[in-house]
Amino acid sequence: MANQVNEYPLAKNQFRVRWEDSNKKTVELSCTEVSGLDGTVEIKDYRTGNSPNLAPRRVAIGRTWPDVTIKRGVFKGASDFSEWFNKGPVPDQRKVTITLHGNDLEKPIVIWELEKAVPKAFKSTDLNAGSNDIAMEEITFAHEGLKITFNK
Repeated sequence: MANQVNEYPLAKNQFRVRWEDSNKKTVELSCTEVSGLDGTVEIKDYRTGNSPNLAPRRVAIGRTWPDVTIKRGVFKGASDFSEWFNKGPVPDQRKVTITLHGNDLEKPIVIWELEKAVPKAFKSTDLNAGSNDIAMEEITFAHEGLKITFNK
């Protein structure tokens, strides 16, 4: 096995989501799902008319970041999602940190940091008198970059 530290890959069910509120206090959220932790390098084909090669060159022109969506159950008194989304005429930008843990919840193994994240969409729970499902809400962020750190 080439360069493998552990015998088994990590489970994806031990994670934390944090951000700073408007008072610079760290808020930790109890979430059920995070999606969109990826990026893409945009490639453009470029070919000059005097090139002897008929195949175009592939030129990287920049990175793009998809929106990140975080889902969680609705809790009494927990209004972090809606407060940030509804703050002022335009919500402020913040760093959002998602950490993946192994058995030790205090020591993150992988850290994703969303740079200059801003709430783009907020979805409150649907209601159904004939259902026993858990009330869920979600918030979607646009952001300007994703930094990924792997701890040993």
